[in-house]
Amino acid sequence: MPELRIIDPRDYDLFKELFPDEFFQESGPPSFGRSWAFDFEKGDFVVTSTGAVKETTGIETLKQAILKVLLTARYTFGIYNAYGAGIDAAIGYDNYGLVHSDIRYLIRTALERDNRIARINAIWVTPEGDKTFVRIDVTAINGERVVVDQELEP
Repeated sequence: MPELRIIDPRDYDLFKELFPDEFFQESGPPSFGRSWAFDFEKGDFVVTSTGAVKETTGIETLKQAILKVLLTARYTFGIYNAYGAGIDAAIGYDNYGLVHSDIRYLIRTALERDNRIARINAIWVTPEGDKTFVRIDVTAINGERVVVDQELEP
C-alpha cells in the first residue's frame, strides 16, 4: 500500500503562478475605510485650507459612522431605509423608562450592523428637559475603545 502524503498546493508551480505568496500571508491591521469629514453641528463637510473636503481614516472614520447612524432618521429618506438608528420619534417623550430602553435598543441594533465594531460596551441615554444626551462606548475590531457623546434634539 502506498504511503499517504498531504501535499501543500504551494509546492506546485501553476498554483504559485495563480496565487502568489502574498495570497497566503496574514492580512494587515483591520481597515476602517475612509470617509469625508462631516461637521454634524454645522451640517456640512469639513473643508481644508485648499478647498478640498477633508478625509477621515482609521478610528476617525468609525466615529463619523457612529454619529451618522445616530443622527440619521431611518425610513425618512428612500436612500436611508435600512440605515440609521431611527430614534428621532422617541426623543422628547415624558415616559423616560420606556423611551430610554427603546433608544438604547434602536442604537444597539443599528450599530451591530457595522463590522468595524467588535463589541458594544455601553449605551447611556440621559434626558434633560426636551433634550436627550447619548454616550456610546464601543470596542473597535483593532481593540481600541471609542466613546462618542452626542446631544439629540426632538
